[in-house]
Amino acid sequence: MNIRPAKIGDWEVLTDLFTGLIKHAKIISPALKTLDKKNISGIKKYAKKCINTKQNHFLLLAEIDGEVAGFINFQIRDRPKIYTVKKIGYVNDLFVAQKYRKKSVGKSLMNEATKLFKSKGIKHICLNVLSGNKSASGFYEKHGFTEFKRELIKTL
Repeated sequence: MNIRPAKIGDWEVLTDLFTGLIKHAKIISPALKTLDKKNISGIKKYAKKCINTKQNHFLLLAEIDGEVAGFINFQIRDRPKIYTVKKIGYVNDLFVAQKYRKKSVGKSLMNEATKLFKSKGIKHICLNVLSGNKSASGFYEKHGFTEFKRELIKTL
């Protein structure tokens, strides 16, 4: 397995992976938007934007036999002044294509992101996971994440 930074030429495969991520999330949370041509266009723009990232924003791809198997999109964020920890690592997205799950792709991506965060002096990593996504929750707990806060929603 090869973990590498995303490049401009990766935007199409990233669009496919982001689309897969959204389809997977939609199954778990029907409140999310249904994918249509307009949304796919937005995903393409987002994929390109993620590749052309700023200094503290990173996008890594995992490749197996030359095929992209998954990605992790993460950044370093400033925290509000009420927190004692001023900067945190934040994982925006982590997704592994269905055929590569259970092959340590997610683990490898998370390990690389963790190494990069550590090299930048980051001591804490945060992320969000849909409450119905039991497999992702289990994955993150297995990798040392614990619940910090909960976000609740009420439909009107």
